[in-house]
Amino acid sequence: MVSQINELFPEYKIIGENNEGVEYLIGGKRIDILLEKHNGDLLVIELKSGIANYKVFGQISMYIGLLMDKFPERKIKGFIIAGEMDESLRNAIKTTDKIGLKTYKMKLELNDD
Repeated sequence: MVSQINELFPEYKIIGENNEGVEYLIGGKRIDILLEKHNGDLLVIELKSGIANYKVFGQISMYIGLLMDKFPERKIKGFIIAGEMDESLRNAIKTTDKIGLKTYKMKLELNDD
């Protein structure tokens, strides 16, 4: 995912000079990936393997709240990215426009050496 940020989120880059946005530490918690737009907007990426449920909504909401305290002048949004979304998460997400959902597909290629 980190190596494809430019393709997946072309308006953003990983925050910091040395990819500090990968497992970004804030309030004793680790954000999977924190991205920054050229205008200073922030985008929280929470990655889940398999099925994501409503508990992830609370997790990413907490991260956004921590970032709002640290960067009160910036717009902050987030995406939960998982293989599949549970109906409980789809219901929770209806309460905000700050958090979006995206599913991923993985492709495995084998090459002869």
